[in-house]
Amino acid sequence: MPFTKSRTAHPEAARLRPLTRLGKDEWGTFGGVREISRVPYAQWQEDRGAR
Repeated sequence: MPFTKSRTAHPEAARLRPLTRLGKDEWGTFGGVREISRVPYAQWQEDRGAR
């Protein structure tokens, strides 16, 4: 199994680089918190051509 260090078959979280949304523009990473601006839904629809 990829991402494992031991025979327990559990993934190494640091190598998977998980990302969790804490609220607004704050995101949690493995070992830290960072800010990532969100694209407003209306702009996102415009950018993808509002199919």
